[in-house]
Amino acid sequence: MSWKKSFLILLTLSMLLSAMPVAAEEQDVYEQVKEMLAERHVSGIEEDEFQSNTIEGLLEEIGDPYSDYFTAKEWESFQNGIAQQYVGVGIRISQDDQGIYVVEVFEGSPAMEGGMLPGDYIVAVNETSMAGRTLEELTERVMGLENTAVTLTVLRDGEEQELRMIRKPITVPSVSGAWFEREAVGYIKVSSFSLNANLAFDQLMSQYEAGGMKALLLDLRDNPGGYLNTAKLLARHFIDEGVLIHTRNRDQKDEPVRIVLGKQAQVPVYVLVNGGSASASEVLAGALQDYGVAEVIGTQTFGKGSVQQSYMLADGSVLKITVEEYYTPNNHKVNQVGITPDQEVYGTVSQLLVALRAAGANELTMQIGHTGWSVNGVSFPERLRLIERDDKLFVQARTLAALAGVTIAWDGKNNEIVFGEDARFASGSEGVVMENNVNYVDVHTFEQQFPTFRWQQDGQDLMLHYANQTEPSAPMEEDEAA
Repeated sequence: MSWKKSFLILLTLSMLLSAMPVAAEEQDVYEQVKEMLAERHVSGIEEDEFQSNTIEGLLEEIGDPYSDYFTAKEWESFQNGIAQQYVGVGIRISQDDQGIYVVEVFEGSPAMEGGMLPGDYIVAVNETSMAGRTLEELTERVMGLENTAVTLTVLRDGEEQELRMIRKPITVPSVSGAWFEREAVGYIKVSSFSLNANLAFDQLMSQYEAGGMKALLLDLRDNPGGYLNTAKLLARHFIDEGVLIHTRNRDQKDEPVRIVLGKQAQVPVYVLVNGGSASASEVLAGALQDYGVAEVIGTQTFGKGSVQQSYMLADGSVLKITVEEYYTPNNHKVNQVGITPDQEVYGTVSQLLVALRAAGANELTMQIGHTGWSVNGVSFPERLRLIERDDKLFVQARTLAALAGVTIAWDGKNNEIVFGEDARFASGSEGVVMENNVNYVDVHTFEQQFPTFRWQQDGQDLMLHYANQTEPSAPMEEDEAA
């Protein structure tokens, strides 16, 4: 089970493993599971309605993807997933049409000690080719027992290198941050609501507030959830008191989870979400949206609006049951619905640029390189696709629209991309190419339509600059300093 899946199926009020009464320990585990589902599952199913004679069958009958049964060993693995702990080399990976590459190398990890760099393509693990393999397949081969060796063959600048590493326990960082100096805007990425994520969040907030923060970008994209209590502790930075969520059990009794001893947000907040934002992410985003604290930017969230409780069974196995459904403070349904953003924006880069503009940035300098991209001096590891064709350079249309601060739409009648009110680019023209149903626009053609847009190519790096004034400042000086 992947750590993302383990987060996605978890949202509990306390995450304290409930022990069964002594008398119940003598029961057959199957009977225990059947009885507990009938007594506690949010659906209100009765014990005599079950037909299956297996635990797996019982869970299939209730039709709930978030109620699950774990052996003792599976439960240990599940808990490690929640804590984002594993034994490996300490890298974050992604995949493109050329293969699997390294996005991030964790500080002090075996990978860093072994000389691995962001942008390296992993072509083999212990001399086994990774061509055509999935991310999960590669991950399974890289992970292993503590203090054992693994050799990764990487492709860097056209040459293969073998890097030998000793596997160690790794804890994936749950919270990371960055500071947009010119705008005095803080950026905090919460990748999971792990047990102590609030401590790192507290530290970053204190640092940014001391630096005179004028706005905050809170990135919850692809955050599958975690501990509800952690979400509540983060919410206290923005809401002084009130309901975090309403919970309703099988009898429709509402037992609200409340925020206490918090404080009012002191600066505008912009929350980034997408279809991978689930569970505790939706709890926090929904609360900040309902209280008018934050503007939510991105796409519809996953829609995981249920609460689970875990119980240890007689043989040491664990049953996790959906016991409640939750609603936002204004009683908006989340389960199978999700949180609707205030501003719908597609594309990870576009979402960040739109949020940064909303936070007050009137001038954006973006640099796209081999190992990632940056905007106004802050780097992000995502690799962006550029297309070079017939001595022209094409950038994704949504990225250019967000950079220029204009809307983008498709005019199906005329087969045109429309930027803002009247800047039109015909599909199939020399200035537009389509790849995998994504439109890319020639930067020179775009520059003709938007006079304050500038671009410059230096080897494999591309610089894009847009300012809201007629005479933009020299962008390369900032990029070099960054």
